[in-house]
Amino acid sequence: MKISKRGINLIKSFESYRYHAYIPVGGDVWTVGYGHTKGVHKYTKASKAKAEELLIDDLQGFESAVRRRVHVKINQNQFDALTSFLYNLGEYAAPDVFAAINERHFKTAAKYMKEYDKGPGYTVLAGLVNRRKKEVALFLRK
Repeated sequence: MKISKRGINLIKSFESYRYHAYIPVGGDVWTVGYGHTKGVHKYTKASKAKAEELLIDDLQGFESAVRRRVHVKINQNQFDALTSFLYNLGEYAAPDVFAAINERHFKTAAKYMKEYDKGPGYTVLAGLVNRRKKEVALFLRK
């Protein structure tokens, strides 16, 4: 299974395209394009075409992480939502979410996903609340 255009668009809607490298709020690593970090430094730039290419390349690792961590059948919407979720949090994040999925407790997994809405200092961030709502809605869509 690979992420669909719907999943990619979800990620892009939250990552927002940036031509110039920047350090995200609460972050500590240079970022460019749609959240790309590998090899990025202060002066890195990425055209929209390059940013899309980097995103697709980056997503391959997160698609693999979802396939590696999910041991039950899931649908395309669930796969897309989980790929977005891990793209934001990191491929080894949220063991509680994946444990619930592997027990086929999808509503419990969705509830756990919503809890990953905090930034540094365990402060709830509105952007993460909104992202989790959209990821969970997609995850629960048949």
